[in-house]
Amino acid sequence: MRIKSLNIENFTIFGKNQFNFSNGLNIVIGENDTGKSHLLRLLYSLIESNNLVAQQKDNGYLLQKTIPQKLIDIFKPEKLAHLIKNGQKKSHINIEFSEYNIPFNFTQKTKIQVNIDKNKVPARLIKQASLFIPTKEMLSFYDGFISLYLTRQLSFDEIYYHLAKTLGLLVLKEISSPEKQILKSLETLLTGKLLLEKGRVYLLPQNGKKMEISLVAEGMRKIGTLSHLIANGSLNKNTILFWDEPESNLNPKLIRELAKVLVDLSSIGVQIFINTHSLFLIKEFEILREINTQIKYFSLGVENNLRVSQSEDIEGLNDLVILDENLDQSDRFMNKINYANH
Repeated sequence: MRIKSLNIENFTIFGKNQFNFSNGLNIVIGENDTGKSHLLRLLYSLIESNNLVAQQKDNGYLLQKTIPQKLIDIFKPEKLAHLIKNGQKKSHINIEFSEYNIPFNFTQKTKIQVNIDKNKVPARLIKQASLFIPTKEMLSFYDGFISLYLTRQLSFDEIYYHLAKTLGLLVLKEISSPEKQILKSLETLLTGKLLLEKGRVYLLPQNGKKMEISLVAEGMRKIGTLSHLIANGSLNKNTILFWDEPESNLNPKLIRELAKVLVDLSSIGVQIFINTHSLFLIKEFEILREINTQIKYFSLGVENNLRVSQSEDIEGLNDLVILDENLDQSDRFMNKINYANH
C-alpha cells in the first residue's frame, strides 16, 4: 500500500492544499516555518493510526479515537484544537492510500474522537510498514531510552519511541539481494556494522575492537541507523520511509553517498518522503536521475497564505528559495573576490 495523495485544510500552518505523491522519492523543500516537518509528521501519524486499527482487525470505526491520540503523541500539542490553523474553527483532512481513503475532520471542541463519515470508513484496514527517522539521531541516547519513555520521564514525541523499538528488533528475516547490496554500501561507509549488546549500541569495525556509538561521529551514526534498519529487516521494499532533514551533520561526501542510497531504495520499491534545506542533496538526486527514477518535488512558501508547488522537475517549481539563496550567495562571493583583487 502506498500514499497517493493528501488533501489538507486548516491544519497548523496549512490553509487548503493538495499533495499528489510519487511512489518513489518525494522531496519537500522550503524555508523554515513553512510546514515541511508538519507534513511528514501528519502522514506518519495517519499511517500509524491506520496500522493500530489494522492490528486489532477492527472495521475502521476505531480510527475516530486512534487518529487524535496519534496526532497528540507525535505533534505534542497541549490539546488537539491547537493543531487547527489560527483563526479557524475546523480542520479537514483526507489521506488517499492506493487501497482506500481516510477522510476526517475535527473542531475546536474535539477532544478524543475525530469525525469520520461511517459510509466512508474502509471495511478492512491494511497494515503498512513505515519508519520515521527524525533530524536528531538517537543511537547516542538509545541506552535506557525505552524504559524512561514508558515511565514518562522523557518529553520526546512518539517518533523516537517507535524508532527505538525498531532499532532494538532482532533480525526479522533474510533480506533480499537488492537490499543486501544497499546494506553493503552503507557498511562500507561505516567500515563495519552496528551491534546491540545489553541495551547499548556499538560500532563493530571490520577489523578492530568494537567502539561505543557515542564515540562515533554524529553523521556516521545517522548512516549506522539506516544500515541497521536494513540489516534487521525493518526497512525493505514494502516500507514507507520518512526522514526529516537527512543531510544534517553530514559532509558533502556522505551526502553524495546518502543520495545514491535513497535513490537505490526508491528503485526497489520503498516510498520515501524527506524534507531538506540542502541544494547539494537535490543536485545529487538530479545527477542520479534515470528514466525509471520516480522523483517528485514539493516547494512550500509563505506570503499571506501557504503556497504549494509540485513538480517532477525541479525547474517546474514556483517557490525555490533554496536555489535563489544559493545563486545570491555565489554572486556575493564573486563580488567579494573581485573587490579584493582590485
